[in-house]
Amino acid sequence: MNKKAREQAVQAAQLRSALADQVMRQRERDDAIRAWQEKKAQQPGWLGVGLLEDSRDVAKRFGGPKTGAMVSGLSEGGAAARAGIDTLDIILAVGGTTVDKASDLAAIIAQHSAGDEVVLTIFRYRELQEEQVTLHLGAHPTWVQENPRPNE
Repeated sequence: MNKKAREQAVQAAQLRSALADQVMRQRERDDAIRAWQEKKAQQPGWLGVGLLEDSRDVAKRFGGPKTGAMVSGLSEGGAAARAGIDTLDIILAVGGTTVDKASDLAAIIAQHSAGDEVVLTIFRYRELQEEQVTLHLGAHPTWVQENPRPNE
């Protein structure tokens, strides 16, 4: 093998090595991104509201709808509080998905991850409004107060 052929063989080997390194780095980046996405998907979104399971009696007093999830409390610094949701708001939909009762809201929010932005359709002061909320990271489920007694 002459000198020129050896130089070409060395260059070819160096090129193969550089390409192999580049492919390995790309695979490592892809694996890191995939792991981050999987981890993000496993981090539940949290709205930070307390709800009345059966709010029909209370809603009726305020001229509200018969369906939805009435907010009975807010977690300080929670996603809902930061977005301007207030007690006695009735959440009727999340991203266009209808909320018939409090357990529906919890199930819908559970389908989202921390950091997701959702639009809540709410009933407040006899008007429909929409509020955009960025869900927080939280292992805290939306809690529900079942069958409240509005006179107490």
